[in-house]
Parts: sequence; C-alpha cells; structure tokens
Amino acid sequence: MLAEIRDPGNAGTVLRTADAAGAGTVVFAGDAVDPYNGKCVRASAGSLFHVDVVRSDDPAEVVAALRAGGLTVLATTGYGDVDIDDLADAGRLAAPTAWLFGSEAHGLPA
Repeated sequence: MLAEIRDPGNAGTVLRTADAAGAGTVVFAGDAVDPYNGKCVRASAGSLFHVDVVRSDDPAEVVAALRAGGLTVLATTGYGDVDIDDLADAGRLAAPTAWLFGSEAHGLPA
C-alpha cells in the first residue's frame, strides 16, 4: 500500500519493484498520485499492467481490510527496530504480507 505517495516517479518505481517481487496488488491510499499519471506509467516500465491497482481514500480502512483478510501488515520506516533480514530469519515473511509505504518527505500517516 502506498499511503499518500504524491511523486509519480516514485510511485511508478514502487509499482515496478512490487511487480518484480511478485506482488499481486498495489493499493494507492489517501491523497496519492494517480497511478495512470503519464510519469507514473512510464516509471512503472509496464508493471502497472502486471499487478492489480486499487485506490482508496482512507489508508486506515485499507489496513483494517488487509488485517481482516488475514494478511500480516508491516510498515516501512528508516527508524525501525527490526530489519527485513530479521523478519525473514524469524519466518515472519512466509505468510501473505502487506507492506505499507509512506512518502519520502512525510513518512506514513498516523
């Protein structure tokens, strides 16, 4: 889930990365850029057409729906106590997982 990502180039890059990592869906939540913005489409290098793209006005509702669907929900931050290697070593990435990404300027919304 991209929470309030406003830069189309960054959003396209995340779409491309999600596709490469095998993601099935990318959610644009809150005040996020239009995934069909020309710059976003170009930055996705075609990945926009390989993953399902969903839009939602409320990031908190998306998180609640993801949890209700049985997904493990992990938030990204540069200041976290646990890194991805620790999660992988502990087996916490084996289950279906949703990743939350905020903007590079503001991080994740509350």
